[in-house]
Amino acid sequence: NLNTKKGIFFNAEIFSKKEKFHVSGAVIEKTGEKEYFLTEATMTTCDSPSPAWCIKGKNAEITVGDRLKSRNTTFNVLGVPILYTPYLWAPVLNERKTGLLTPVFGYSKTKGFSYRQPFFWAISGNKDATVIIDWYAKRGLGEGLEYRYVEPGNVEGTHWAYHIHDTKTGKDFYELRSSHAKRADSISGYMNLNLLNRKEFYREYSLHRTERIKRFTESTGELSMPTDNSRFYLMSQYFMDLKDGSHDSEIVQRLPEFGYVINPYSVGPVIFSLTSSASNFWREKGVFGQRLDIHPKFSHAFGDKLVISQSLGLRKTAYLLHQNENEGFREHVQRDMFDYNVTASSRLMRDYSSFTHAVEPSLGYTYVPWIKKEKTNLPLFDSTELYSKQSTVQLSILNRLFDKQGEFF
Repeated sequence: NLNTKKGIFFNAEIFSKKEKFHVSGAVIEKTGEKEYFLTEATMTTCDSPSPAWCIKGKNAEITVGDRLKSRNTTFNVLGVPILYTPYLWAPVLNERKTGLLTPVFGYSKTKGFSYRQPFFWAISGNKDATVIIDWYAKRGLGEGLEYRYVEPGNVEGTHWAYHIHDTKTGKDFYELRSSHAKRADSISGYMNLNLLNRKEFYREYSLHRTERIKRFTESTGELSMPTDNSRFYLMSQYFMDLKDGSHDSEIVQRLPEFGYVINPYSVGPVIFSLTSSASNFWREKGVFGQRLDIHPKFSHAFGDKLVISQSLGLRKTAYLLHQNENEGFREHVQRDMFDYNVTASSRLMRDYSSFTHAVEPSLGYTYVPWIKKEKTNLPLFDSTELYSKQSTVQLSILNRLFDKQGEFF
């Protein structure tokens, strides 16, 4: 009915462009401007023709921009139902709304039954916060607060604080995560803090496996000033070792590092690039010191059917080391080295009715010279210290398959 904008669709699909919401069903009855009643309903926000996930319900009522109610509902991943509920209520919103979020239930032998209840607060159009209360039957209550914001000028940030008093051990656990970034054409910067008061916090209380197996936490800050084809930067890194029995006093911290990078650009027939840095490495126990590293690189290629490409990298690294005598390192060390590579490559192609096959053979040679042992006897601060003599020949054959959409194999 074009006047009332109501009607019935059979074996139909509806896509709400504003909410990015796909709905299909055996019968879809439009009962109002944004209200629908469906039988054998399928709902998803996934744009793929074969959606990675969807919700299926026997009967469903949808108010676009507000809510979804469904009976005898399953949650499906790749077409396989993994969760069932006799009744489902869920928001279908195009704007954020203050209120309770979906709770999380769990159980473990050490903590007993657990319950997490998040509360979302839509403060304004560019700010929001989430308050979290955790209850563990055997360990007590935890409280968390996350605050997020976006400001004009490409400024954004997220700050998270969490505390739990473990009634079983009598210990207090604290976590602070804070990130702030400003992206600009002139001076950009970011700060990322990850601090814990106890090394076992993630193993005891994190809901994510990737955090429970973490060996280190890293806090980083950087200021960057780009130019036409290069950039200056100032950065610092601080690590915490989460392994039991470890001591942060033995970890090398980068406090700070100043660097200058030149992006690849043409100087006649040669491509030139440069990375350089002056770094201060510090720790309480063990050798520490300062390092200056300059690494220019020259590349050149010629040929059509057979392309010959060459690259030559030069490197000068100088060290001033402290607390070095007991570990057998010299106070002043300078290391000069270079690496050279030459590669010959070609491409053979053949067109078929539905695809194109390309074969790319290449033959290369890489050379890194031997350096006296006293020039390589260095503490390992990062990958800059890694060195190995090399004289290597490499032969490779790469096959590529293309269709009208591009490379697919």
